[in-house]
Amino acid sequence: MKNSNLKILFEDNEILAFDKPAFLVVNKSESQKDKVTLEGILEEGREKYGLNEDVERFGIVHRLDKETSGVILVAKNYLMQKRLQKEFEKRRVRKTYLAIVNGEVRDETFSIDAPIGRNPNNTMKHAVVKEGREAQTSFKKVKEITLDGNVYTLLEARPKTGRTHQIRVHLLAYGHPVVCDPMYLGRRTYAENIKTFPRLMLHAQSIEFTHPTTKETILIKSTPPKEFKI
Repeated sequence: MKNSNLKILFEDNEILAFDKPAFLVVNKSESQKDKVTLEGILEEGREKYGLNEDVERFGIVHRLDKETSGVILVAKNYLMQKRLQKEFEKRRVRKTYLAIVNGEVRDETFSIDAPIGRNPNNTMKHAVVKEGREAQTSFKKVKEITLDGNVYTLLEARPKTGRTHQIRVHLLAYGHPVVCDPMYLGRRTYAENIKTFPRLMLHAQSIEFTHPTTKETILIKSTPPKEFKI
């Protein structure tokens, strides 16, 4: 299977962390059945990665969007999978992302607390909606970037909740959508972005949590891809 040599960022007897490349889909589905997915790689490499037969979805603990790169956790056994999922549910897993957005962000730090749900005008998308689920993200400005006459801003994002497309939807609502977002950008902005950037500019840079068994603090980092080093 292509892309089966995933980079391992962390491994012990119970947990694996991979460096997911952009465009690798996490979960298998009917629409993806003939394509490479993380779940398919783990199924094929169950023995190689030491995954027990009892794990669900071949140990995958959480989600990353197809276009997003970076750290993703996998449990080697069912008990660890459930314990890690509970850590995510209780918001005890600290995640940090890098995002390059359109325009000049003036705030050095800011937080967005706005509920997210299905977009009533297009159920394939999500949006800030009154009846949505609670969603909170904090942001820190890293630097401004000017390329090909356009201004962009590199941000660090820390989601406190885990809603679908949370960072992308919050930044869209804030007026500074993520660069090269194929779902949430207008055609003109996307066409301008893609001249300079190769893909959705969102990277899961780190995950920090307390190991459920050893009680050690585990910090796993992924080096940002070259397109972020600007």
